[in-house]
Amino acid sequence: AIRPDAVGNLTPARSSALIISCRRSRRIVGSSDRRVDGRDAMHGTFLIAQGLVKKVVIADTLAGVVNTTLALEDPSGPLILVMAVAFAGQIYGDFSGYTDIARGVARLFGFELLVNFRQPYRSTSPAEFWARWHITLSNWFRDYVYIPIGGNRSGAAKTIRNLMVTMTLSGLWHGASLNFVMWGAFHGAALVAHRLTARWWDRLPRPVTWVATMAVVVVGWVMFRVSDAEALVDALAALGSDFRFASLALTILATAAPYLALLLIVDAVEQRVTAQPTDAV
Repeated sequence: AIRPDAVGNLTPARSSALIISCRRSRRIVGSSDRRVDGRDAMHGTFLIAQGLVKKVVIADTLAGVVNTTLALEDPSGPLILVMAVAFAGQIYGDFSGYTDIARGVARLFGFELLVNFRQPYRSTSPAEFWARWHITLSNWFRDYVYIPIGGNRSGAAKTIRNLMVTMTLSGLWHGASLNFVMWGAFHGAALVAHRLTARWWDRLPRPVTWVATMAVVVVGWVMFRVSDAEALVDALAALGSDFRFASLALTILATAAPYLALLLIVDAVEQRVTAQPTDAV
């Protein structure tokens, strides 16, 4: 609550924060009339089942592929690349799976929560990736870190600083480890690079920008997954210089491919079956 005598002291930044907080509270609480009908029950059950498939069938299987690959002595560039692709599927299945389960349970009680992932691996720029990946977390950092420290309102240099600070802190949010900080800073640098080159980037063919974006994301997942600093440096160096064991890498990729394909299929079905109004929580 705001004291009446404090209203006159509201700055534009405080007013913006207040509006954001009020909107978030309204969305989280939702409507007071939470009657559950057959559509809610069907939708909620579908989301729970979908989340379990993503988490148990896909993510847990791909986790075995990732762990087995990392357990190899002196993994080469192709092996690291396959590990990163498998981990991309694992972490997406994990994160989007448990949020689907949460959304499904909430729907059974009459709440409609925000879609948290919107096919992020279809993104054709780093900015689009973060508009599609872990949307609630991205929005939180935007509203409570990026905008309060200035956002893009104070010139190019401070915008770059604000992006780097926000993304580095988002990495630290995942854990107090150097690899998470590096991951956040890496994505911050990617967002800065895209912002500085947007007029040229947007003229490139979409397949080119998609490949470039996925390269950034996959290299980022190497940083996210490999927690030991020395092993991380070796893994990143191997990506560009060590091309041994390509046939073994292809064999491992063949093991992971059906689950990656299943994840894409589930993702596409979700977009058709669970279309959500823009004013949902």
